Amino acid sequence: QTDLRELQTGTGRYEHTATGHAARQVANARQNLERATTAAGSPTLSRRRRRKAEALVGAYRAAYQEAAHQWSATGHDVEQDLHTGIGNVDDAITSLEAHRRTYASWQLEHPTAARRLGALDDQIQAIEFDAGLATPQAERLPTPSIGGLSG
Repeated sequence: QTDLRELQTGTGRYEHTATGHAARQVANARQNLERATTAAGSPTLSRRRRRKAEALVGAYRAAYQEAAHQWSATGHDVEQDLHTGIGNVDDAITSLEAHRRTYASWQLEHPTAARRLGALDDQIQAIEFDAGLATPQAERLPTPSIGGLSG
């Protein structure tokens, strides 16, 4: 997404390239066209200034079309490739998040052996305590370790 922003603004890695120059030209031409269009329709400007802005709209529209043509020749394909790449990454993220949710759900339904043994050991200790048969911790067998986890 950073590459796409840099491409569209003609900055960063695209700053000193023909693609970057074309992107800046499009942005400047678009900005000039928008300003002239706004001024041409502004009721707060005098008629003379509005007519001048209307004349500039045509010139800026032609400049914008030329800049857009240059952009399509130099940067459009790169922009499409970046959009495609971003879409692919977004799809991969969505897929990985779905897998993570599925795995987390599975873990809740199927606790690992070490966690299950730890839970069983806690239940046994509670039963032994209630029955007055509690075994001192030093005499208890250690809980098995599975996959580096211990209970």
